[in-house]
Amino acid sequence: MFDSVSDEQLVQKARQGEQEAFAALFTRYAPLVESKAADLVPGLEPDDLKQEGRMGLLSAVLTFDPARGVPFRAYASLCVSHRVSSARRTAFKHSMLHSSLSLNGEESSVLEEVPDAGADPEQQVIQWEESSRIYTSLTERLSPLEKKSFLLYLSGSTYEEIAEKLGCTFKAIDNALQRVRRKLRNIHT
Repeated sequence: MFDSVSDEQLVQKARQGEQEAFAALFTRYAPLVESKAADLVPGLEPDDLKQEGRMGLLSAVLTFDPARGVPFRAYASLCVSHRVSSARRTAFKHSMLHSSLSLNGEESSVLEEVPDAGADPEQQVIQWEESSRIYTSLTERLSPLEKKSFLLYLSGSTYEEIAEKLGCTFKAIDNALQRVRRKLRNIHT
């Protein structure tokens, strides 16, 4: 029914409340959403990324301004990309906080409790907010060397690999990560 209708015309019809036009846009842009959500991040399910992509498409439909001279396809692609990237960044921050980090010479989780799918939604939000607060507080306190060392450590690099990548000595990396641990303990306690 809408095969020969332009994207811009569909957007206009969708804004006027035509459900069929809106559904046609979502169908037309499903491959774009799928491709943008293809690369997974720990902590996010594939369907979560696709849903974020759909939310980006919805945002594109609602905020598109044809007067700017940008084709809807380009605008939609940008909105979907930004929404998916934002979800990935958020998930990455949370996965970093939940990754193993030795605080007392033994493997332990940075956060006591990882939200699970069966938990109360309100409790999940509180836990994610706490994770975000800890991450933000920690990164504000880290020096550039500490931050780089910490991120490389969380990605699985050994002290030797971190030292080589950053052009530092093993001892400098060990000291930087010890400072990160102290700062994290001060935030977490």
